[in-house]
Amino acid sequence: MYKRSDMDGIGRMTPKEIADEQARIAGYFGRPAKGKKQSPANALTDAVTSYFKLIGGIAYRINVMGIYDKEKGQYRTSGMKKGIPDVIGIYKGRFIGVEVKIGADRQSEDQKLREQEIVKAGGLYYIAKDFDSFKIWFDGITKIS
Repeated sequence: MYKRSDMDGIGRMTPKEIADEQARIAGYFGRPAKGKKQSPANALTDAVTSYFKLIGGIAYRINVMGIYDKEKGQYRTSGMKKGIPDVIGIYKGRFIGVEVKIGADRQSEDQKLREQEIVKAGGLYYIAKDFDSFKIWFDGITKIS
């Protein structure tokens, strides 16, 4: 994961340095930090948010999972609307939602509804199954934006 200080010099990077950093991020996918166990979905989510930041956008990981309440011995809702994309970001003023799906994982009905709402409102939406296809899509839309 990037720290704020990692991104401070991004505007001063040469095209070669940016290409090297993009390759480093692509190589990062699926390889968690030393001693840190990470699922493929979490690794892809981290790579997507890092890439947004690398090229000058902002992105946030969204967690809609319930929160375990030890006192009650049960999960309670997070308060987040069901179906919100795993990553929400803004690049050049445009809202982008990215849903991460690994293997046989598919969109729920709530996720399909959120996708329709985002697109209808003028935002972009992408289902990321791997970093390479996400990067190709993202680089393509950023050239025309």
